[in-house]
Amino acid sequence: MGFLLGLPLLATTPDHPFEATRKDSTYEEFRVDVALDGQTNAQVDANPNDPNEAIPGGFARGDFGVVNGSIYSPGVVQPGTQNNDPEDPKRRIGKIICRAAYIISTAQAMDGATDASFVSELYIFDDAEHSTIIADGLGPTTGQSRYRAIVGGTGRFRNVVGELYEENVGMNKTGFCNFRLTFKLTRVNADQAH
Repeated sequence: MGFLLGLPLLATTPDHPFEATRKDSTYEEFRVDVALDGQTNAQVDANPNDPNEAIPGGFARGDFGVVNGSIYSPGVVQPGTQNNDPEDPKRRIGKIICRAAYIISTAQAMDGATDASFVSELYIFDDAEHSTIIADGLGPTTGQSRYRAIVGGTGRFRNVVGELYEENVGMNKTGFCNFRLTFKLTRVNADQAH
């Protein structure tokens, strides 16, 4: 399989409000901030009688959840417990939709387990093409950070693969996490990807 970057992914224009932090012959890297909106959280309980479900915000293995949030330019979200509103449109450059299947319970998370779920994330950018990036991987418990695989994209991120690093930097006013993300993208040469 051949990998080529070809045309720049991240030229700075009104549709591309961030710059690549690194470009070389292997990959391009850029950063964004994300705030998840706890008000959009919806959870389906696999076993409503599980004692973990009685804990406020509790979850059990097999539960399924969906939450939305906003993507911002890097540096918008500050570390620590903040009063930022994930629906604040100022400096928002896109949206995120996360779906998660829980692989542990709240009790296990409280006992120190670091991975709570398997997560698929859809990053939708506010450019002319509504470009997207799709990432899959483990969803950490509060305060933890993780790498995820980038499995593809659309628009200006068509034919990309790579990884992202999701650094948990604190909480927002909805009680959900703020993140700083570093994307490392490589464009697959579609002619050589057989």
